[in-house]
Parts: sequence; C-alpha cells; structure tokens
Amino acid sequence: NEKSGRVIKIPNGYVSKYPIVNYSAQKKHRFIIPFVFKVTSKIEDLEGYMDKLLDEVKKEIKEKIDIKSEQGLELKYSIEIRQRKPSGIVVNIITESDFSQRRAVEEIIHKQMIVNLMKQESLHLS
Repeated sequence: NEKSGRVIKIPNGYVSKYPIVNYSAQKKHRFIIPFVFKVTSKIEDLEGYMDKLLDEVKKEIKEKIDIKSEQGLELKYSIEIRQRKPSGIVVNIITESDFSQRRAVEEIIHKQMIVNLMKQESLHLS
C-alpha cells in the first residue's frame, strides 16, 4: 500500500466509541482559540478589549483572505474564570470559517492579540 493519505484505517473500537468527522467534506469548520489572562485582569476591561480586537481581526481578515460573504466568517468570544491550573480568566475566541482558511484566520487572531495587548497596560496573559 502506498501512503498517499487517500486511504485510512480506523479500528472498529474507535468507530463505535467516537464520532468520525470528515472535515474536508464540511464547508465550515468551528474552532476555539483559548487565551488565559491573569486573575488581576478586570472582566469589564477584557470585554471592551475583546470587542475592539474582534473588529480589528474582522477588518484584517477581509483585507487578506478571500471570504465570499459576511456569512463566511463568524467571530465571537466567551469569558470564564478558571480556578484549576493554569488559573486565570479564560477568553475563548470562537470562530467558524472554511476549513482551508483555518490556519490563516488563526494567524491573524494571534497576531492581533499580541499587537493589541502591547498597547494595553491593564491586561496581561497568564
């Protein structure tokens, strides 16, 4: 057998225990990018920061990635307080985009997070 990636072998036990998803067949893929901020961060500051950050991310994505329509990209976030290690305030950026564009979207989100955090004095990653 040639290892071309066209044929995969999945054990029967795996098939019966876990769902199998063909990501390449899906038009959109939902993924979550977590960021952990220090406990001393104020949630109100985080909410304002995230609203601005997502606006910047959307703007850059529209400029750099060919997204067919506004429905082609969804960006939102959730905030939770985590007491287990690493403790802190977890901000999950939740996005849904074409599977082929996932890496580019992730890179833009990470870059914008770093660039914009350097301008913030009250917020720090844990």
